Amino acid sequence: MATIVIDGGEHIEVESSESDSVFDILLKAQKDGWSPTQTIGRVSVGERYIEPLNEEALKAVTAEGGVIGVWLVQEEPSRSVSQIISDSGEYLQRLESGFQELSEKIRVQGNPGDHQSLSDGVSGLRTILELFGTFLQQDNLPAELREEFTGFLEELNEKSRELNEAQESGDMTMIADILEYEFVEAIQQLRTFLEKMSEFAED
Repeated sequence: MATIVIDGGEHIEVESSESDSVFDILLKAQKDGWSPTQTIGRVSVGERYIEPLNEEALKAVTAEGGVIGVWLVQEEPSRSVSQIISDSGEYLQRLESGFQELSEKIRVQGNPGDHQSLSDGVSGLRTILELFGTFLQQDNLPAELREEFTGFLEELNEKSRELNEAQESGDMTMIADILEYEFVEAIQQLRTFLEKMSEFAED
């Protein structure tokens, strides 16, 4: 079996053999893993990303029992801002579930199992923050909302530093606490920001 982590959150299991390439595994996962309107924007195996991201490179790598990280993007460039906000809300729900599951796993096992899941989750959060950056470019967004979000980012950066320190010291209890209480709360705050921003969405 191969494990695929989508956008740092949702986990899916795919039947595979030792000879299957990453391309073979992704092909099997595509039907149930993501919609036809989504395409793969980035892929990682273990601790490294596959670059360049093309069929030849994907066929040249086997999963070797590791976790495959997949980040998805929408194919249709003409999506409205309101639709992007809606999709982002669904993304955040998956990310929140992923952090909650990972924190529970750490508490039960005493470790995150595979560190790639933790790395993928943080990377997924970073991806959604980049998307929020585009929302902030809207001319009609109130200045106070921009300031509020800037303050939120400063707090999140501090939480990220705390997570890095906990990882460096190997403090699994602290890692689980930060994921369950700090990062899950941050995602919930992001969902609140989405609701506020949706009021000013210009299609």
